[in-house]
Amino acid sequence: MPQNREHVLLVHAHPDDETISTGGTIATLLDAGGTVTLLTCTRGERGEVIPSALQHLSGDALGEHREKELGSAMRALGLSDYRLLGSEDACASGTEPHRYRDSGMQWGPDGAEPLEPQGAATVRDAASFTAANLDAIVADIISVIGEVQPTAVISYDERGGYGHPDHVRAREAAT
Repeated sequence: MPQNREHVLLVHAHPDDETISTGGTIATLLDAGGTVTLLTCTRGERGEVIPSALQHLSGDALGEHREKELGSAMRALGLSDYRLLGSEDACASGTEPHRYRDSGMQWGPDGAEPLEPQGAATVRDAASFTAANLDAIVADIISVIGEVQPTAVISYDERGGYGHPDHVRAREAAT
C-alpha cells in the first residue's frame, strides 16, 4: 500500500447517518483508491419509524433491522470495513464486547433539546450512548484508530449536525 494513500475513519452515531451525511464522501474516497473504515456507535434502536409497513419495529427489533440496512448500504457503496462500536472488532483491549444503545431524540418548541448530562435522572436508558462513560467510549474508538491507523477521522460538528444527543456524543468521543 502506498504511503500517501488516504485511510479515513468515519465515526457516526446511527445506521443511515453515514449514508445521509457522508455517503458521497465514502464513494469518492473509495473511487480515488482510498481506504475507509466506518464506525457506527449505536444500532439506532430508538429511531423514529415513519412507514406504516414498519410500525411493528421498535427497540431491539428496529436496531436489528437498521443493522441489516447498514450492511446493505455499505455493500452498495463498496465499503467492507464497517464496525459497530463496542463489538469485538471495535472495543478497547481487555474489555468484553458490549453494546451502546440509541439515546433517542427529544424535540422541543425550538428544535432539538439536549438530554441531561450523564447521571442525571432524565437519561432514559442507563445503557444508552449518552449515559455511557465518555472515557470508555473514547477507549473503544482509540482501539479502532490504533488498528486501522487512519490519516483522518471524520465525525459531526459541535451540534451533531442537528442536535441529536448521540451525534453530539459521537463528536465528543471522536475528537
